[in-house]
Amino acid sequence: MINRLLQVKFWQVGLVFIASLLLSAYFLRSNNLTMVELVQNVVKIDEDSNGDIDTIEPALKELADFVSSHMNTTMEAPVQLQYRYNTVVDQIVKEKEAEDTAYRKSVYDKAQAKCQAVLLYIRVPCVQEYVSSQPGVEPITLPPVEQFSYEYASPLWSPDLAGFSVLISVILGISTLYIGLIDYGLPKLVSIVKNDPLE
Repeated sequence: MINRLLQVKFWQVGLVFIASLLLSAYFLRSNNLTMVELVQNVVKIDEDSNGDIDTIEPALKELADFVSSHMNTTMEAPVQLQYRYNTVVDQIVKEKEAEDTAYRKSVYDKAQAKCQAVLLYIRVPCVQEYVSSQPGVEPITLPPVEQFSYEYASPLWSPDLAGFSVLISVILGISTLYIGLIDYGLPKLVSIVKNDPLE
């Protein structure tokens, strides 16, 4: 095996090594782009379904399965189900309005109207701020946003095209270094030793 490896020229294994690096980069990028598409899909389904968890869950599972089984799929930030969060908040508010005074209901109606035009992700804080500024109305306790955020861990190595191409690149890199030392490093070292003026 080593004798056969020694018969391979340095430039040959070097070219194969460079090709494997390019292939690894392609597969790693492909994994990352697929993860980004799956995240965007979850966000779109959340919006299209207006936060219906039964519709969102299959997309979340697909994202979790892909990220946990493919390298280079680390998420830049958790995916947040903003529409799901607002649906839950609206339900809590409606329940509280139904069991409370007409005054409290009118305050929440004004808050909803006032905050309707603001961006979705700051609408809930806007409502809470308005309600808490009104006398005689205690703000409703809402669930933390983190409960509607999802983030999954990517493995350092995975048995997919990206993982195997990286593994092959590492092996070829070591082989290139070894053949380079045999072809160029050792002959130069022997030459230096032979020409040693101390001998």
